[in-house]
Amino acid sequence: MMAGGSVRAPMVRLPCPAGLLMPHRPPMLFLDSLIEKAGDTAIALAHVPESAFFIDPDRGLLPEFFVEIMAQTMAAASGYDALTGRQPPVFGFLVGLDKFQLWKTPAAGAVLRIEIVMIFEFGPVKIIKGTVFEDTEILAHGEVKVWEAKDQGPAQ
Repeated sequence: MMAGGSVRAPMVRLPCPAGLLMPHRPPMLFLDSLIEKAGDTAIALAHVPESAFFIDPDRGLLPEFFVEIMAQTMAAASGYDALTGRQPPVFGFLVGLDKFQLWKTPAAGAVLRIEIVMIFEFGPVKIIKGTVFEDTEILAHGEVKVWEAKDQGPAQ
């Protein structure tokens, strides 16, 4: 504790491994790291693995992967805000999708950059606009709806 009874927020530097910012664990942890967080925007990185349950042998990387990495970027951003003392810890769910487009699926080993911006917030509901890039090429884009409760999750 600091003088006056306040607690200093822990030092968290970016880039930060995603596993330190959110409860997801393999095989559901798709992000590598959160690299930027400013206000309502965040940027994360993810690698496309050689094989995983979200890769179909005939179709390649499934569209659901792109939706999930957008939502996980929001989760990592919320975790960063909680660790730095900017917001209380949250527990959330992906609850909807709108205006999603997928133009191209990357090859295994590709590094993806996920950029999100929160465009709407009403109580526990947030809508984020997300874009997934490989280098400068846009691969996918859409709006993801998430529900976040301002607590540490369900009672144990």
